[in-house]
Amino acid sequence: MPLTNAEKIRRFRERKKQSDPDFQKNENARINEIRKRKVAEMSDSERAQYREEAKLRKRSSRAAKKLDSSTEAPHASSLHASATAPYKRPQSFGKAVRKSMRALPSPPRKKILVVAGLAHRVGLKIANQVERKMSERPNVLEEEIVDTVRQFYFRQDIVYTSP
Repeated sequence: MPLTNAEKIRRFRERKKQSDPDFQKNENARINEIRKRKVAEMSDSERAQYREEAKLRKRSSRAAKKLDSSTEAPHASSLHASATAPYKRPQSFGKAVRKSMRALPSPPRKKILVVAGLAHRVGLKIANQVERKMSERPNVLEEEIVDTVRQFYFRQDIVYTSP
């Protein structure tokens, strides 16, 4: 079945978006002109209703854009992604994180403990997980490995050395 004109135009615009970087800018300008013409022909009550709808449309678009920009940041935490984020730009958030990282001690265990202490003072609940992790001895070998090494050193050909 052949395509309708609307489908042909839709496909054309999709191809143009992918190939031409300025196409989206021109397309937005074209749509804005159509909206302006439509608003100019409306009555006062229709115009007021249109403005309310436009306000809601813009608000949701800006919220979606803000959410997208906050999730794109590679070092963004859940604090930064919230709607009441203290940083307006991901760059300023990254700068604050880098300054904090420079101020931390260089040994990894001390770094973990300092961050856990800060989290505890702020009221985050990661301190218990860190304390549990630090109390476990990650460098302890399994009992089977220790037995295998002991048996190796008690072997007759290993214990006795030739003069």
